[in-house]
Amino acid sequence: MTAATTRSPVGSGTSAFSRASAAWDSRLKTVVYILAAGSIALALWFATVEAATLLLHPGNYASRYFGIRMLPFTRESRRSRAGSGVETAGADWRPIADRHVAEKAVTMSVLSLPHNPLTNRRRTAKLALLFVTDQGRLPLKRVWERFFQAELKGPVELEHDNSKFSVYVHSGGNEMRYNADEGRFFQRNDIPSLPAHEGTISMVDAQRRLLAWALLDPDNHFFLFLDHSCIPIRGFAHIYSSLLHSRHSFVAMADDPSAYPPELAPLVPPHKFARSSKWVAVNRPHATAIVADNMFYRAFKHHCKGAPAASSESDRGAASSALASHAHLPACQPDEHYIATFLRTVDPDGVANFTITHESHMGAAAAMHEEMRREAQQRARMRRRQQRREEGETRGGGGKEGQGGEDGTWQLRRQLQQEMQQGEVVYGAVNITSRFIMEIQDATAYFHQTARLSTSPTACRWNGQLKPCFMFARPFRPDAVDEIMSILPNVLNY
Repeated sequence: MTAATTRSPVGSGTSAFSRASAAWDSRLKTVVYILAAGSIALALWFATVEAATLLLHPGNYASRYFGIRMLPFTRESRRSRAGSGVETAGADWRPIADRHVAEKAVTMSVLSLPHNPLTNRRRTAKLALLFVTDQGRLPLKRVWERFFQAELKGPVELEHDNSKFSVYVHSGGNEMRYNADEGRFFQRNDIPSLPAHEGTISMVDAQRRLLAWALLDPDNHFFLFLDHSCIPIRGFAHIYSSLLHSRHSFVAMADDPSAYPPELAPLVPPHKFARSSKWVAVNRPHATAIVADNMFYRAFKHHCKGAPAASSESDRGAASSALASHAHLPACQPDEHYIATFLRTVDPDGVANFTITHESHMGAAAAMHEEMRREAQQRARMRRRQQRREEGETRGGGGKEGQGGEDGTWQLRRQLQQEMQQGEVVYGAVNITSRFIMEIQDATAYFHQTARLSTSPTACRWNGQLKPCFMFARPFRPDAVDEIMSILPNVLNY
């Protein structure tokens, strides 16, 4: 009895504990069921909201989860024009950050690839003329008006879709500079701009900004950088046909090892570092690659400092003086090295090693190269005479002949070096003659400009055929307009 009495409390406690555990298990299961049901309901609600967001606002969805910012694909801006049949940049996109425009430009460029069945390839391919101007001034607009008007065949306005060119203007300031006084081909074609200074990354920003805006139009197939001092020296039909049938972009890629910043390694090896004029012409794939690039751009932004930026007119003058006095020193210039180095690294076979814009320094370089060629011929003649003299067949010395050529070569070399140090020579009214323009038109060799003087010419080959290089020329002063207009019909064919 004592044993039974002793075990009874133990059995009673165990039974109570079991009942309590069962009660807690029941409550826990209830809580779990409630949480599960709530989670399922929340998931269904979230899925419904996300599905609605994806259907109604795909841009917000892509931006939130994939880091892609999509802007509305409207064609309203591309339909607005300045009464000329020329595409305008469009006010619908202002103000938009450069990054957003670049993202949209790359998206539209990919969508416009030929293999895309949704793309209408029957539309007219166009040239995009990208003007980098000084505070919105275009002193040679009369020449360009004549050039465009010749393409449009008279005063009749054409429909937008029939136009073969687009115009985009970077005014180099925070405000839109162009107005009705600039002519109908430049009205409302300016894009949102920021100050851009030569020799700095801000000029590269201006170039990429222009490319991004031009890429928004899938009909733009070739992109040409021009400035306020540039004129066309060929008719539009010739330029249009030559560029659209070319398999290459036109970017000079001269070796420039003395200006190479070691900090660019290993991304850019020294043998890939190249220099080119800013006034290049690139096809749509290369334009898209330049806009989409971030890796090379950041490297050049941080390690290729170039010239100091000028915040005012006095600062700009001081910077120009400093550059002129130190022009002989090698320096990495972002606006002259970035595009050339980038394309030389990613697609060297897709680039012709010359540009289609003639610049003033090339004239002195060509003269110096011709003098060097004559000097080499004179030395060859002297060697032959020396051989004949040794054989007893000599008919005179002529030893001073080669010395004269050498003196002429070094004189031209010093002249060219002074011009490069003091800044480019600007053509004025006194320089404009029919012969002067025709010599530029007939040139089939391109002379590179590097940090160290070089006169090695590059033959201009278009799809493998040797042809004249240049379709544009610069820089011209405003006082040359009348002289240029007077020779247009006979020499420039527009």
